[in-house]
Amino acid sequence: AMNNVIANLRRLIDGARTRGIPVLYGPMAYTREDYADKALQRRSGINRIMFENKMFLAGSWGADFHPDLRPGSGDIVLLPHKGIDVFETDLPRHLERLGATHLIIAGMTANLCCESTGRHAMERG
Repeated sequence: AMNNVIANLRRLIDGARTRGIPVLYGPMAYTREDYADKALQRRSGINRIMFENKMFLAGSWGADFHPDLRPGSGDIVLLPHKGIDVFETDLPRHLERLGATHLIIAGMTANLCCESTGRHAMERG
């Protein structure tokens, strides 16, 4: 609320759709099996808090899209990521198929998922 994130994301999504720019969604979701994985439990910082509270349990409210930011019929929903890098999903395949040369990256945690994905995308050209 302090940064008006929902309204700003909504404006960005609407602007992209109006201009014919593809909109891709990178959801985060963990399965019950993921939550039992000891390697994932050793993550640090905010990931640990999210994991301990099962904040992104697949099929739960926490893994769903915000009601004001749901994908539209022409949008692409990527496979859920299980960390802070959306590039670890099917994103590269979609970018290649679209012939993308530039990305606009936005999301709820810019210092985690957005930054990691941007860095990975830059390294991949």
